Amino acid sequence: MTGSNRLGIKEGADYIECDVCITKDLKLICRHESWLNETSNVWENANLRLKQKTYNISGHGVITDIFTVDLTLVEIRTIGVRQRYSFRDPNYNDMFTIPTLEEYIEVAKSAGRPVGIYPEIKSPEWVNSLDILRDANTTFEDLLVEVLHKNGYREKDSPCFIQSFSEASIRSLATKTELPLVMLYEDPVPEAKLQDLSSICYGVGQWKDVIIPVRDDYLQSTTDFVTNAHKYNLKVHAYTFRNEDRYLAWNYTQDPFNEYETFLNIPIDGYFTDFPATLKKFLDIEYPTPAASSPPCPASHAPGSYRSGFSKFSLVFMAMLSYKSFSS
Repeated sequence: MTGSNRLGIKEGADYIECDVCITKDLKLICRHESWLNETSNVWENANLRLKQKTYNISGHGVITDIFTVDLTLVEIRTIGVRQRYSFRDPNYNDMFTIPTLEEYIEVAKSAGRPVGIYPEIKSPEWVNSLDILRDANTTFEDLLVEVLHKNGYREKDSPCFIQSFSEASIRSLATKTELPLVMLYEDPVPEAKLQDLSSICYGVGQWKDVIIPVRDDYLQSTTDFVTNAHKYNLKVHAYTFRNEDRYLAWNYTQDPFNEYETFLNIPIDGYFTDFPATLKKFLDIEYPTPAASSPPCPASHAPGSYRSGFSKFSLVFMAMLSYKSFSS
């Protein structure tokens, strides 16, 4: 997956996103979910097939699969990743392995220009309930913060956001690090909750179809989510922008530039996209005069200015949520 991160950086991403999972020997790896069969060749390994288990995971239900939490990092290294979607290029299947969090960090650090990182802690309540964490007297949050701090990401203005769908995890992280925190949502959020989160969070990540609902493939009225978030000085990073027609409302006339423009005009403060080159081209047109070079934006509560030289306002985040067409 570091190959896709490098390509995303080449295409203009200012931050590279990584979903963080954990191995049996407590190593942090970049993986959208802990269960492996759907997007890897793990089932072809007879020895690893014996490690199939069933877990009840909050937000996902009962899942029977082979899980990262039951494999060591050495075993993880034997697995090749595969494209999730049939409508994206499968020709890179099995060519790449699952990277560690530190390998992903090294990609950002070696980019040749300022590039930030945006790790998401995945299913932390479930992970923290496992014996491998309890026996080690640690938590998922502790392990993540340890790696980030060790690699120099420790201050509120470090080029690193930590994100999670778990409010409990976000609140735990707020006691362990000064790094900016982003609470993720995929449903409407009451204004009172946004006000409450503003004391510990830099921003909120929200599914774009909550910001502008879509019904029967047509846009509905824009909600007050962004207005309410900005009222409490929370930045809004919307996810996930994709080029394929199936993800675009008819109003956009099958042109992702029209979708980017619509959200820029709201305005949101950052985009998660599977196609950073497309978003970069759009922002280059919108803002033809590059901003002054400086580290990628920021983590303070200063105005959300896009600092990489593409635009004054909107950050380009490369989303690894759905594995890009080059797979790893």
